[in-house]
Amino acid sequence: MARKEKLLVGKFDVIGIRVVAPGIYFTEHREIDYTYLAKLESAQELAPLHVAATLAEIKELRRLFPDTPLVGASDSAFHKTMPDVARRYALPESLVKEYELYRYGYHGLSFQSAAKKLSSLQGGIPARAVICHLGSGSSITALANGRSIDTTMGFTPLEGLPMATRSGSIDPGAVIFLAEKLGLTPRELEKKLNGESGLLGVSQLSSDIRELLKAEKKGNESAKLALDLFVYNVRKQIGAMAAALGGIDALVFTGTVGERSNIMRKRIVENLKFLKISLSPHANNHALGGVDAVISKTTARVSVHVFVADEAAEIERITNELA
Repeated sequence: MARKEKLLVGKFDVIGIRVVAPGIYFTEHREIDYTYLAKLESAQELAPLHVAATLAEIKELRRLFPDTPLVGASDSAFHKTMPDVARRYALPESLVKEYELYRYGYHGLSFQSAAKKLSSLQGGIPARAVICHLGSGSSITALANGRSIDTTMGFTPLEGLPMATRSGSIDPGAVIFLAEKLGLTPRELEKKLNGESGLLGVSQLSSDIRELLKAEKKGNESAKLALDLFVYNVRKQIGAMAAALGGIDALVFTGTVGERSNIMRKRIVENLKFLKISLSPHANNHALGGVDAVISKTTARVSVHVFVADEAAEIERITNELA
């Protein structure tokens, strides 16, 4: 932290940070006070991968800037507009209410950033848009007139697509079986699902798509399976979101993989012609990160975009609004 301390000099009026945590309380952007910290501590067991890091960051910022207000920018606030059919699990009502077991969704700051760019580019938000945030963590959201109506992540960021080291959605029965068969504690099970699964677990090689593409090129079948599994699930969820919307007018790729990998975008879109989605090979091959781009054919009914995720700008906006 010594190097960071040298960089973090001067005074700030307010500091904002991204907060990923389940619970109704965390679906609002809030100033971080003692109540906030207590609730975040309680949420640590629900999403340890993200909450523990956030708590450590808050404590360090408080040490460095004890008199500066902190704001927690909710990564799930964007999804508050989801209807009950998308938010609810088919669990007993008493459990849902007592433990706030809802599908909160995440990557909201990224989706908000992409939605703003899409609206600016097209002179208004398309009625039916699907946004794919693809990176080490990945999720897909359906926007109806700019409002989130469904997303692939749920109560925690573990649900949904297979990710770099996260399993994504899995039959709860399989999880129960593993816990009983291997005698795993909840924390040990969480470590396997959050840190040892996904692309890493399938390939037994790497969680990095760039490394998997290199290995696939050399004939590594496990790397190929991991990539195929990822592409299949992304494509399937794009179709599911289009179904939830009753069609699709725009498709957006963002996140490190979405922004930089022309190969993965091409593979994902290949079997989506039934949705009238097609890429311009030239435009797709030249969109390799760092700039926003339109990569659909000029004659395509559905526009396809690559946007650089600007979560920092969203955090800044939220922080200034609450300051």
